[in-house]
Amino acid sequence: RCNSGPSVFLDKVCIHQADEDLMREGIRKLGAFLRVSDHMLVLYTPVYLKRLWTIYEVASFLVLHSMEKLELVPIMLPRSFLFILVGHFFFQLSNLGVRICGLPEVTMVAMNCCGAA
Repeated sequence: RCNSGPSVFLDKVCIHQADEDLMREGIRKLGAFLRVSDHMLVLYTPVYLKRLWTIYEVASFLVLHSMEKLELVPIMLPRSFLFILVGHFFFQLSNLGVRICGLPEVTMVAMNCCGAA
């Protein structure tokens, strides 16, 4: 191999999404990339398995590799984490503003599912 570092294949970017002929050509060559892949990460949405070529992509990977090499991540999980992270950032930013003004800090309280602190 010419490149010894890790490589990434993003099907949404590497397979043309509008031109049918270019899309077919990209899908036809998908197996070659999957053969040399060590791992497959699927950012799963409800529409992922509605396209025939994405089913082909997963099936081809599983023919060549064990199930342990396939990781499915529901797209709502990363989005939820991002919202929590952004919310925490703004909370900390507001506490910084409070400290600069000399006002008492607000304490963030974690709640469990029953509402108790």
